[in-house]
Amino acid sequence: MKKIKILVLLFMILGLSCSEDEPITEGIFISLNVKISLTDQQGLDLLDPNNQNAINSDNIKIFHMIDGELKEFSEYLMDDSKGYRIYNPTELGFNENYVFYLGSTSASYYTHEEEEPITYIQWNETDMDTVRCQYQYSSNSIICTKVWFNENVVWDMDDSEANSSRWFQIVKTIQ
Repeated sequence: MKKIKILVLLFMILGLSCSEDEPITEGIFISLNVKISLTDQQGLDLLDPNNQNAINSDNIKIFHMIDGELKEFSEYLMDDSKGYRIYNPTELGFNENYVFYLGSTSASYYTHEEEEPITYIQWNETDMDTVRCQYQYSSNSIICTKVWFNENVVWDMDDSEANSSRWFQIVKTIQ
């Protein structure tokens, strides 16, 4: 009799812990990153530390607009604690230039507050660019569907010519 009471109690607890109102957590898909290759007008890789005109990666900062003011991104528990990573081309195996991997394109993507958040990339003390991403939300996914660099569309999921990795190249004059 004691075993039956324990089994009944166990089934009651299991039955109460399940709810149809709980959000679906299986198969969550978040795809928000952006990959950028930067060259100057002569085609020199501005992210290659062996190039004398390269951007010093120690000076790069990522900002998001939060409550009307720019806040620097810093998440010390993340692999990319500054919101970005620079990959050597040999690590990726498909590109001849270094790649600026922007992993944080929104300060609040998980709250669904922003449809087109803007990320500010400060390359040095005098040079800042913007990356704006258009998000598509569903019950279990968030996908970046369009990317602007300084208000110019540089990647669009609906473009049949677009690569699937949201990678684009920018020719830039560093100030």
